[in-house]
Amino acid sequence: ERPKIPRDPINDKPQTRVQRENKKVKEIYSRQKYLDNRNERYSWLRRAKKLGIEPLGAGRPSKEKLRAWRDSIVEAENRLARGE
Repeated sequence: ERPKIPRDPINDKPQTRVQRENKKVKEIYSRQKYLDNRNERYSWLRRAKKLGIEPLGAGRPSKEKLRAWRDSIVEAENRLARGE
């Protein structure tokens, strides 16, 4: 005779289980998105420090300020590459 396997009570409500699993997946993806954004911000900050460009101020910058800051970094890198 086979040994009895204890039943998992979470299977009593399949819809609830699906909702919980979907929530966990969403949390994992949002965490990963946050980490990717943080890594990207850090890499831009590192590039700016190497070139002697001031970092952006605290808080969320406007799109225009962020774009201008990043453009200044790329421009400085290009000038450095050309030897100016």
